[in-house]
Amino acid sequence: MKLGERVTRGAMLGRIGFSGPTGPYHLHFDISLTDALLKDPGDWPQLDLARLKTDYVDPAMFIRAHRPSR
Repeated sequence: MKLGERVTRGAMLGRIGFSGPTGPYHLHFDISLTDALLKDPGDWPQLDLARLKTDYVDPAMFIRAHRPSR
């Protein structure tokens, strides 16, 4: 996917990576309406709730708000 590209239902957004011989294996993605992830793609504020509320949005709420009607 490219910046600004519209995601369609069923589109591949990522792949599960290898994090070591025993895992854990997971896919993680974040939605940010700021440039936090452009500056640092690995950014994650941990337990800094003020930063979470400033730089990130709840993925489920974002998807519900932006999902096109059928």
